[in-house]
Amino acid sequence: MTHTGWIVTIVLATAMLGGSAFDFHLPAIPLLPEQLGATIVEAQWTLAGFSFGFATSMLLFGALADLYSRRAVLLGGLAIFVPASILCALATTPEVLITGRVLQGCAAASGNSVAPALIRSLYDEARSVRAMSIFSSLFGLIPVIAPALGALMIAAWGWQSIFWLIAGIGLLLVPAVGFAIPNDRPESHETDLWPVVRGYGRLLTHGKYLAYVGSQAMGFAGLLTFVLSSPYLITAHLGGDTTAFLLTQVIIISAYIAGANGTGLLVHHFKTDGFILTGAATQIVGGAVLLAYALVADAPGWLAVAFIVAIFDAGHGIRSGAGFTKAMDIVPTHGARASSLLNFFCVALAGTGAAGVAPFLAPFGLMPVALATFLFGSGSLVLLILARRL
Repeated sequence: MTHTGWIVTIVLATAMLGGSAFDFHLPAIPLLPEQLGATIVEAQWTLAGFSFGFATSMLLFGALADLYSRRAVLLGGLAIFVPASILCALATTPEVLITGRVLQGCAAASGNSVAPALIRSLYDEARSVRAMSIFSSLFGLIPVIAPALGALMIAAWGWQSIFWLIAGIGLLLVPAVGFAIPNDRPESHETDLWPVVRGYGRLLTHGKYLAYVGSQAMGFAGLLTFVLSSPYLITAHLGGDTTAFLLTQVIIISAYIAGANGTGLLVHHFKTDGFILTGAATQIVGGAVLLAYALVADAPGWLAVAFIVAIFDAGHGIRSGAGFTKAMDIVPTHGARASSLLNFFCVALAGTGAAGVAPFLAPFGLMPVALATFLFGSGSLVLLILARRL
């Protein structure tokens, strides 16, 4: 493997470790009330706290990655992530576990802030799109593999074992990052943090950047609104059980990975904007079919819904790597901040979508999710058309 290949492998491993820390913990949630004396609300806060820490620190790490060397930012994130994971493993009260999860989420954002900008700095546009598409494909595997592995480990050694594993991997990545990641300074040419933070103001007033980011975030929010609603939706309204939920995850994630890999294979034959537009159009088709099915089906089934949502997810896979590359290229001196702000909007909008449909799931079943998916897909396409005209 080339030196560049090692750099990309290690930075992706660091980012994926942070991302998997959320999903590894999912099988432990039902056990916490009995084994840790947690309430249901406190158990859920071990997920929400991680997400809160991840979203809020994303912007800070993006600024730091455009000010200091990206090696320093990754090492700083790991320096928080490993002790936070150990704190979770040693927790004997819900409060300590929640605190550890918030810190873990904060630190996990470092890899996701640095990875897209570092990849973009190493490759030309076509190779960057391909690398980001591979990145997206690998991330698509996490929601399938991490909970399954977490469940096996919990059954064998208890819920604490997942945090010991995560801490151990993080510890192994410290020397790998220290030796392999270059100590180059980014292209921002700033020397103080505050001017770099103010650079977010430029991004927030840059019409073309905001339109592309809004389009990408809406596409992601449509995807995740279904994913976050699916455990209840499938078992309560679509005639499925736990196995049906797992099969649905496999179907939609396989579609996402197929879309991302397709972009990676065809990147030298089409322009970046072409992938983004194709993905957005595919998503609105999937959203429209899902909404039509929700309107006409007397008793919608989980398998039909899974294959329809797969269309939407394949669309996001097609556009994901190209969308990140395009966002960073619009304001190249703000690379890490541009990708971090995009990630922030994706997470925030997805959380808003899932929270918005939650009160309507019990009385209306599939309909609110289908409507939200269609509206997110439509908004994504409208913003993309606007971005191309700016």
